[in-house]
Amino acid sequence: MILGLTRVIAGETLASGTDYFVMPGLAGKVYAYASAGAGVQIAVGRYLPNDVNTGGSNNEQIEILFSPCLGV
Repeated sequence: MILGLTRVIAGETLASGTDYFVMPGLAGKVYAYASAGAGVQIAVGRYLPNDVNTGGSNNEQIEILFSPCLGV
């Protein structure tokens, strides 16, 4: 696995300024990382909103900085 920018599909609405980190989830989509959630949750990237795409909606393609070391 290589650190870098990649595009993924959001599994829920992600808000810039609130949902900084994402984690993998069902159907290959990413979800907002919740450190206090039940079970094992591992942040795998940082959500990168931009001027055009200030928030990510469910089933929308978004850009993240993939960093597998975040969860270690």
